[in-house]
Formats: sequence, C-alpha cells, structure tokens
Amino acid sequence: MHPIPRYFVLAGLSLFALTAAAQESLRLCHNQDESFPWLLKRTPGVSQIMATEAAKALKIKLVLLPMPGAGCVEAVQQGRVDGAISIAFLPERLTSMVYPGPASGPADVQQRMYNNSVSLFHRKQDKLLWDGKKLQVSGVVGVRRGNFAAQSLQAMGIKVDSTSTSYVDLFKRLERGEIAAAVIETIDGSEMLRHTISLRSLIEMHPQPFEREAFYTVFSKVCASRKPQVVKDFWKQIQQLRTSPEFAGKVQYLVRNLD
Repeated sequence: MHPIPRYFVLAGLSLFALTAAAQESLRLCHNQDESFPWLLKRTPGVSQIMATEAAKALKIKLVLLPMPGAGCVEAVQQGRVDGAISIAFLPERLTSMVYPGPASGPADVQQRMYNNSVSLFHRKQDKLLWDGKKLQVSGVVGVRRGNFAAQSLQAMGIKVDSTSTSYVDLFKRLERGEIAAAVIETIDGSEMLRHTISLRSLIEMHPQPFEREAFYTVFSKVCASRKPQVVKDFWKQIQQLRTSPEFAGKVQYLVRNLD
C-alpha cells in the first residue's frame, strides 16, 4: 500500500478548514425565566426546539443564550448578540431590531414563531370585570417586566406595576394582596394553578383572555446587514416548522396546538 502524498494530506486539511470556517453561526438570546411551554430551563421549550431545528435544517451553528428579559433585548439592540427568540413586536424596537416583514413594520405574522395569549388572574374574593374591551379592577395590575400587555393596560387608564421579573413572583404578590390582578400567560398560569393547591384555592383566571400576541425571532441591525440571506432563510425555516405537521407532533407533549 503506497503512502498518501503529503501535499494531498495538506490539501485535504486545508479544504476541511475552509469548510469549517465557512459554516454560518448564530448567537441568539432568550429570556432566562421560564414561560411554559415556550421557554424552559431543565429541558428545551417549544421556541428553543424550533430555533434548534431551523438551524439544523440550514446547517447553521446555533448558540442559545439565556439572559434576563430586558438584558436580552438590550444585547440585540447593541449588537452584542445576533438576535433573540420569543420576542413580541413593539414598533419602537424597529429602530434597533429587525423583524420579519417590512422595515417600517408591522412584523410579518406568517413568519412568527407562535401566537400566545395572556389572561387576567385575581384572587377569588376580589371583583374583576373584563368584557374584552373594558376592564374594571380595584387596584394595581401586575405585569411581568417587558410584557406587551402593559401598554394596553395603561391605555385603558389602569395602574400598572411592571417590576416583577417572573410569573412566580406575580402569583406570590397576588397571594399577599399586594396587587389586585396580574396579567400572566394563559398556558403558563393555568399550569401553575393546576399543580399548586394553595394557589388554586385562592386565585382564579378570568375565562376571557386579555390579549393575544405573536412572538418572533428578531435580529440585530448588525447581523441583518452582515448576513441578510441567513436571516431571511432562518425566518422562512421557522415558518415552515410552525406549519409542519411533523414538527407539531414533535412538540405535542408540550403544547396541544401550535398556532
């Protein structure tokens, strides 16, 4: 058996190095707080699985970085990460973030990761009226920091406290009577009530959701400028996964219907 010439070995190594170097990569952050079933800590949530599957299909090296919610948004805005997953659309973010759709907004809902709703939770002894348009509540409504519902509440003239960083904290404050109601993700809040007897005996969820919102993968201006095709392909792949029966079956143990 003849030895392989050294120049062939070197050429092969060089080709391998070039191939490895050519592989695209993305660093995407997300809120470190759990938001069932979308973002989880011990096991990947729906949006984490979706982002991972999209990167795999596109042969992109993906790094997911859990951060405080506000810190993640700031990191994208400053270009310290390539983007973020599970981000709601806010018009003011268009100056520093890139959503799928026209640069002037609004975001293209067809390329969302998922739709999600939030509901009003309150102590059973406290009166709360919500008809889908008008809210009557005696006191302050708690909202997790950065939640899209805060602006809607303020527009209604409702006093809002957005200092809580987790839904667990909001439930504790409800228990203590520090807030009159809390806006919490419908699925997440329902699960917490179902699994916590002490909460279930004291707190209830209003049957009509307060708001429904789409969540997206967003990118920094820097990333969108440097890797425009990667960004477009990633959004397209996300859309394909969201509408795929195969992907829906893969995450069915987390969410019954992926919208």
